[in-house]
Amino acid sequence: VEWGHSAVISAIDATVASFGPQTSRGAFFEVEASPILADPVAGVSSDVMEKIQRHNNGEEYYKFEPAPLNNAEDVHGNMVVMTNTAGLSGVTMAKIAKESGAAALMVVNVDHDYPDYVYSLTPENEEEQIYAEEEVDIPVIMVSLQSGNVLTTATVDEHTDPKDIVNNGMPERIRLYGGGDRPFFEDVLNHKPVVYIIHNLLTETECDELIKAAESKFDLVSDDDTNYLEHTIPPPAKQDGV
Repeated sequence: VEWGHSAVISAIDATVASFGPQTSRGAFFEVEASPILADPVAGVSSDVMEKIQRHNNGEEYYKFEPAPLNNAEDVHGNMVVMTNTAGLSGVTMAKIAKESGAAALMVVNVDHDYPDYVYSLTPENEEEQIYAEEEVDIPVIMVSLQSGNVLTTATVDEHTDPKDIVNNGMPERIRLYGGGDRPFFEDVLNHKPVVYIIHNLLTETECDELIKAAESKFDLVSDDDTNYLEHTIPPPAKQDGV
């Protein structure tokens, strides 16, 4: 997971859940979106959290039904950041994220004894396995508590006034991709930057429509132009007599 641009890039590592899109699926796994802190941050209210914990301890029966987050409108289309302090399973958190319209789920492992520890979330029973296989179509990742703190302090420092903090200290946008498969390219020039299509999910018709829409606004890169993506430089112009 990374954020930033040009020469200033920040990144944290994450583990991918055993369910949902995997890194091997390339563009189906990759996401660029705004990180949005869940409300409530653990996915459920403190009252519901207590009931779940009593149920898990065998003190009383409680059937939990996942519901959209209070800030589902903000979460929609973005990456929701949720802690695992409520003791919910990874599949349950993924269900809450999906019902809130999230494009991806980042789970912060709140382990104060081992702040760098992460693990791959897995279905906890056959019912969850079936649900995960049929319904979870968004990337689900886990980051450590330490990494979560890095993310939530990315845009603040010791001199930042609390009233000036935006988006809970998180960057405006973050990018998720498989390790060793960084699909994002940034041009070396600010003047007339090149626009790249970085995956092959577009049909020929869609490509033709994009090119047609851009004809009056942009110049297409040709073989006579320097191509920064492929590191090619056009041959020198021929001179008379040479």
